[in-house]
Amino acid sequence: MRKAEFSRFTVSHPNMSDAVHVQLELSSEIEGIGWAEPAIAGNRVVGLVFGQTGNQLQVLPSPFIRSVIAGQAKGHYEGLGYFDFTWQPAENPETLEYLKLTGEKRGVVVIDVPAKPGVAPLLKPRDILLQVDGFDIDTQGDYVDPGYGHLLLENLSTRNKWAGTLFG
Repeated sequence: MRKAEFSRFTVSHPNMSDAVHVQLELSSEIEGIGWAEPAIAGNRVVGLVFGQTGNQLQVLPSPFIRSVIAGQAKGHYEGLGYFDFTWQPAENPETLEYLKLTGEKRGVVVIDVPAKPGVAPLLKPRDILLQVDGFDIDTQGDYVDPGYGHLLLENLSTRNKWAGTLFG
């Protein structure tokens, strides 16, 4: 057993996977970890350690694991989802003005949507993405997650969503 300190919640590609999802980052002096060891706070398992880079541990948070297990139990889980478009932060107010967004500066700009034969895309380049699944998107591409705080919008593709899920 070793102590670990909370660093942050983040959203990124884990090793050997294209699926982007929420991760808990911990800092610890422990070595040779990352094979699904439990991360414990008090008497609760907060997640499973799946990777280590130096003193930084990458942890799958328990709520994320529970959502996958629940989806599988209900027969809904088909793998983790992802967004098949590329976006950029809308930090430059002139960009949003050029794209005719009125009011408060917010959202991100879609810059690429891969063509799929026989499928009409829902998004197109220069669209401004203001909200996903009811969550407002800021100009950095973040939203406020009720469980984790500020996270990258990419997490919304795996937040209780599975491969093939359509967003309304």
